[in-house]
Amino acid sequence: MINFYMSKAPNKFQTVDMPVPAKTWVIATLKNNTALRQAVQAGIDELNTSGAMTKIVKKWGIDKGVDLCSSSHPCAD
Repeated sequence: MINFYMSKAPNKFQTVDMPVPAKTWVIATLKNNTALRQAVQAGIDELNTSGAMTKIVKKWGIDKGVDLCSSSHPCAD
C-alpha cells in the first residue's frame, strides 16, 4: 500500500530498497473451513484469469515486485 500513498504524495514517503516477498500477502481462513478456502481461491483465480487483479495492483501502485499467484501459477516457496 505504501506505493499507492507514495504515488499520491511523492515527496512525503520514502522506502528502503527491500522488496516485500509475495508470501506476505495472505488471506486467512479457519483451517477446517475448506469450502471458504476453495471459494476464496476460486475468486483469486478468476481475478487473475480475467486480468482484473493486474488492474487492481496497477491502480494501487503495487504492480512492481508483486507476484500474482493462483492455482495454476503457484508462488514459489
